[in-house]
Amino acid sequence: MLSASLVEQQRLKFSDGSSTKEMSSLHILRQIPQYILMGASKAMVCVAKKEFFATQTPDGLKSLEMILSFCSSAFGGYMCHTILWVVTKIIASNGKPGWGPPNLNDGHVDRFFSCWQL
Repeated sequence: MLSASLVEQQRLKFSDGSSTKEMSSLHILRQIPQYILMGASKAMVCVAKKEFFATQTPDGLKSLEMILSFCSSAFGGYMCHTILWVVTKIIASNGKPGWGPPNLNDGHVDRFFSCWQL
């Protein structure tokens, strides 16, 4: 999340500041380190989770193990979206867009990523 926060801060610096243009001049290759880190961490978590479930689950419940594994990943995605929605509703007030507005140049998604570091 530190990498994502730093990339988002750089992207905001490179945006032109107008709310009508929704693009930044930051090169897309700046995102490669965060995708490598996220992919490696996801692979390590999936392998560890699979190994844990394979060793701790009885033979008759292997299919249930797979379902629980996939459901836990899906639940994490839903929780992330819900937390972002709640934080945006709390922070967005008095005409301010909050952390995740439709035009990302108007918001501060970097603060959301920084919050996840804690």
